[in-house]
Amino acid sequence: MPSANRRPYKLLLLILAFVCLLGSGAASRSSVRGAQGPAVDPQVRQALQTAGVARVNILLHALEEPVLHEALIARQQQAVLATAPSGSFQLIRRYQTIPALTGLLSAEGLAALEKEPAIQAVQLDAGGRGHLAQSVSALQADEVWQELGLSGAGVRVAVLDTGIDASHPDLAGAIVAQHCFTDGDCAPHGDDESNIAQDEHGHGTNVAGVLASAGLVSSRGFAPGVELVALRVLNSSNWGWLSDWVAALDWIVANQQTLQVDVVNMSLGTLALYEGNCDNVWPTMAQVLDRLAALDVIVFASSGNQGALNAMGSPACNSNVVAVGATYDSNLGRQPFSGTYRSVFGGNWPDCNDAATSLNVITCFTNSGPMLDIVAPGARITAPGMGGGLSTYVGTSQASPTAAGIAALMLEANNALTPAQIETMLKNSGALLTDTRNGLRFPSINARRAVSATLTAPQRVTVQAPPVVLPGLTYGFSATVEPTAVTHPLTYTWQATGHAPLSHVRSEATDNATFSWPALGPQTVFVTVSNDLGQVQNEVTFEVIPGFSIVLPHVDAPPAPQPLP
Repeated sequence: MPSANRRPYKLLLLILAFVCLLGSGAASRSSVRGAQGPAVDPQVRQALQTAGVARVNILLHALEEPVLHEALIARQQQAVLATAPSGSFQLIRRYQTIPALTGLLSAEGLAALEKEPAIQAVQLDAGGRGHLAQSVSALQADEVWQELGLSGAGVRVAVLDTGIDASHPDLAGAIVAQHCFTDGDCAPHGDDESNIAQDEHGHGTNVAGVLASAGLVSSRGFAPGVELVALRVLNSSNWGWLSDWVAALDWIVANQQTLQVDVVNMSLGTLALYEGNCDNVWPTMAQVLDRLAALDVIVFASSGNQGALNAMGSPACNSNVVAVGATYDSNLGRQPFSGTYRSVFGGNWPDCNDAATSLNVITCFTNSGPMLDIVAPGARITAPGMGGGLSTYVGTSQASPTAAGIAALMLEANNALTPAQIETMLKNSGALLTDTRNGLRFPSINARRAVSATLTAPQRVTVQAPPVVLPGLTYGFSATVEPTAVTHPLTYTWQATGHAPLSHVRSEATDNATFSWPALGPQTVFVTVSNDLGQVQNEVTFEVIPGFSIVLPHVDAPPAPQPLP
């Protein structure tokens, strides 16, 4: 079932704020205007000089209102669009929950927008790419499935990538919603947006498989029971725009009441790298991530594969994101087997190799630095591939869904966890590993220990028995565990006088059992309830008493009526 019960009050408060604002009328123009015109990225002017047109993000001044006021945002956007001369701005993205626009801008349009105080900044849009079965057992996720009965069931994960092969046997049953935000490349008609997120590259299918494979063709993913929301934001060449990624996150926020997304995975990033936090560089991304954080949605992103020692791209460098780097999943020997990562993969990969590899070695291609939060296995990972088969990838792209899958297991164990709590528990679950390239240390993660940290032991159990027990009849007994946040599954073991022990494994805080006794006398029903952290016990004692009957007093029958004379 979708995790609709997970901290719903925050969403309700935001909706109530939205309703109240609608009743108050539109914000005045002065409430959204700045004192000066917008800050224009110099790269915008350079692009206009060389190409005559620039793909830009237009950031409007934040409304002096609560965040979920879509009607006011829409009016603000429309007012700005009206200032651009006809044909000078071609709209591409109009966001629902953040005050921003994306489109193609001419020099004439820029001149008009520079006079508009409602605009905070005009930025050049950024391009980026996807950051390209042993790790499951290495991180003890299989023990979580087998010993705790957890698979991520009831948790929803949004995967922003090249899409997902919706017909793959390992993934088809997990997809509950899909949408496309790929500039001019969305099926079926090459639009900017559609409700089809079919993978046309393969990267997204592998990433989704690392997280959620059912294990029919490939090995099982880290959370094979999760529900997937497939969001295609990279095209068939594994390329996309940051504005498309923001549009997909904006769509999640706007539809969260229905979608109920708990986790977001983004195995992608801008080619441009940034030292430290990049919220000021990409405020549209920062704002939509703020919205997701307010809804208790945890976001994971790959740190990237350029081998940078002190930088990474957006969204990994933004606040409210868990940035994930890659280790090897085992001792693979020299990696790559010959040459360097650049000679094997080309592009922006670094000219490096790792002579020794293991689960405790951070790959030389991982973008590192103070913004990196955790590391997880990302090389070499075999998972579902396009066309129903398998694919093997190397990259931080495979490390990020590993962490997202473990987070899903944690949320199934305890759906009250906040993003901050999940991140802290992940960071405390594994050993600290040293990145030998820069001397920095980063926490690795372990599924078994991370999930165990979320568990709550049962504190008490009450047993309810019938008030009267007669011989030969069957009676029901119930056991109820407290506190209500106790971690499931729970094992209930019943021991009743004269009966063999009876054991049930339940995902509820209540269990029932039935017993009968043929003879009179004292009897006991004893119940033990346990989970991975502890156990509690209780018992009831009672007498099986003789049966009884109710004897009604004899009443003479009235005389039969006599016929009339």
